[in-house]
Amino acid sequence: MQWLAFALVVVAAYLLGSIPTGVILGLWLKGVDVRNYGSGKTGATNSLRTLGWRISLAVFVIDGLKGAMAVWFPSIFFTNAPNDWLPWVVMICAITCMLGHNYSVWIKFQGGRGVAVGVGELLIVSPFGWLLTFLVTFPTIFFTRYVSLGSVVGSAFTPVALTLAVFVTGMDVRYLGFAFATATLVIWMHRDNIRRLLNGTERKLGDKAKPVETSKAPHKEKAGQL
Repeated sequence: MQWLAFALVVVAAYLLGSIPTGVILGLWLKGVDVRNYGSGKTGATNSLRTLGWRISLAVFVIDGLKGAMAVWFPSIFFTNAPNDWLPWVVMICAITCMLGHNYSVWIKFQGGRGVAVGVGELLIVSPFGWLLTFLVTFPTIFFTRYVSLGSVVGSAFTPVALTLAVFVTGMDVRYLGFAFATATLVIWMHRDNIRRLLNGTERKLGDKAKPVETSKAPHKEKAGQL
């Protein structure tokens, strides 16, 4: 029975993560496919540059809720006894949800970079760790105007934050696996941003997105279609 529950929550986490919020809201509200602009990603940052801050905020919140729900699901089926599966299932669901967001089955395995999803996941796993990470990420973005740099720095700090959470809040040490796995995935998804940061060509907060090259933008869906 536990194996069946495990399979169900993992599949549910991927499908939940794969909902392309930025594409749906962009097409529905403005008739714009965010994949045709800027980085071509579907997350909140490219939505901000393409669709404006109101839609971007909605994308961020909904994507965060996807992550939060994905790591909350296991608590319905697994109890937090010392030797149970819960920390491991949470880690796997967190990864599969993030993979669903980054490589959505509904939009030809395209997607975002996993930041908002990771924020939602971290908030459920450790509110204390979430707060520490926020206190590192927000000032980085505010002072540098680079969302990507803040995302990378915040992700790299997450394992440190959860290590502190183990000692301060008594969090199960096995949740550190969640921190390392999701942080690695988010940083990997920002590898092109890291190259641009090093080259001094990265887009700053507030920069508008430009249309991508025609050969790289085959997405011609009309409003209301995916």
